[in-house]
Amino acid sequence: MMARHRARDEQELRNSLEVMAWIEHLVTHPEVPINLDLICHFNRLILQKTDRDFWAGRIRSAVDWQQPEEWNRRRAIIAPDDEAGLVVADRRTGEIIVRFPPDAEVGPRLAGLLEWLNSETAARQDPIVRSALFHQQFTAIHPFRDGNGRTARAIVTLILRRAGFRYEVLSLQRVLDERRDEYIATLRAADAGDVTGWVRFFARAVLAAVEAARRRVDAAT
Repeated sequence: MMARHRARDEQELRNSLEVMAWIEHLVTHPEVPINLDLICHFNRLILQKTDRDFWAGRIRSAVDWQQPEEWNRRRAIIAPDDEAGLVVADRRTGEIIVRFPPDAEVGPRLAGLLEWLNSETAARQDPIVRSALFHQQFTAIHPFRDGNGRTARAIVTLILRRAGFRYEVLSLQRVLDERRDEYIATLRAADAGDVTGWVRFFARAVLAAVEAARRRVDAAT
């Protein structure tokens, strides 16, 4: 069991490094748009050679059933009786924690989000605000079976790097991991309408990432 977990962690690390390499490549090619193809490409990189590889890069359009005894973490993909969709459920009780948009709404909502991201309206916003709003809306749509948060954070990192942030934003993932409870709570609150609280949290996380990166540079010099 430990060997399997170690192998999974090592693969996920390799995937993360490949995503970061792509981000740095795309920073030097600002003409490449952030579109559906790019988002699917990042999701494929994130999930490649993992137990979720089958779903990598595929926008959800149908949902597979999972029995409670098959759930191995605090989330589960299930299909409600009325219309196919995606929810997060408690693996012990089956209680629904979060319900995401039905599959049929994913394509139109994601298209609308990308249209906004590439609009002049979004370009006029502060890049941190733009990144925070994209992240919240993307994870609210939850277009993939898995890897939605990591895909959102990859796109956010690309947005910030293209806006002039340097290597320091590469520390953002670590900061969000360290503050995971608050990260999830403020995202859920934003889904319920408190977007301001989420933007403030995200801005503080970016600032913390910048400060952490600078401390490492200072310690190395």
